[in-house]
Amino acid sequence: MQQALEQFYGSLKRKLGLLQRAKRVDSFDPTDRKEFDELERHRQCPYESRVRTRAYDNAMIDPASLELASTGFFKSNLDQPILVRFDCLRTYYGKKFTVQENPFTRTVIELIEDSTIDIPETFLFKFCNEYQPKSYGEIFGISEGEVLGKLSPYSEFLPWVHEAPRLDKRSGTFGPKHETYIEHTVIRLRNLLSLIEKYSYIPSFGDIPMGYVLQSEESWRFILTAGHHRLAVLGALRETGVFPSDEIVVRGASGRFWTHKKVVFKDSEARSWPGVKAGAISEAEAVELFHRFFV
Repeated sequence: MQQALEQFYGSLKRKLGLLQRAKRVDSFDPTDRKEFDELERHRQCPYESRVRTRAYDNAMIDPASLELASTGFFKSNLDQPILVRFDCLRTYYGKKFTVQENPFTRTVIELIEDSTIDIPETFLFKFCNEYQPKSYGEIFGISEGEVLGKLSPYSEFLPWVHEAPRLDKRSGTFGPKHETYIEHTVIRLRNLLSLIEKYSYIPSFGDIPMGYVLQSEESWRFILTAGHHRLAVLGALRETGVFPSDEIVVRGASGRFWTHKKVVFKDSEARSWPGVKAGAISEAEAVELFHRFFV
């Protein structure tokens, strides 16, 4: 009887959890408020056991075995790991992983100096209170854009991928944000910093940053879709000289972070981009957004 009751309550708890997650997915929250259970899970640093044994993982990647990426190097799928220069990496919103541009990286520097810093004292907290863009275009410095300057900052619109803007899609790394979002982010950054300091950074195929490539005639950028927290920590450790490498192992995006088959996009093909072909944005404005990732 006792076992049957435990199974019943266990099943009920799982169903309630699924319902709560479904509700969070269906209702877009731009402040990105986090549930207590989610915060508590990350406080326990659930991925330490996997990191601890990663040195013995058969999928471990030796960066020295990879060719350094350069213009003209990229193929259509990027299904295998490649080595890219750190200064060619950009966030999903086109920012570098430097203290000057990235609020995550700057917050990690604060954690290096004081791991117990109070949430309201972090740069990320102040950043989200002060930086609250009014449009999607403003995030990229295109406030007067015919299309981008009128879109909600919570939109998602990459003309080389999307036929039309996707509204209420991404909460973004800007304010206003609920304090639990900032606490959640700081916990994750603190955990990653601690793990990398303790076990070093050992890339493996299933656990490396993922993204896609924007390529112009003379240059390129690797845009992250997964791994922002990790790269923010490594960026901070580069600033302090603890992680001296100028290259990082990445691979083409896939899975829940990226549902598109293509991962290499060229400005020379702008006329055939989905958003331009559909008439959702002019070719000139789409190319301007493209080039903002190269600044």
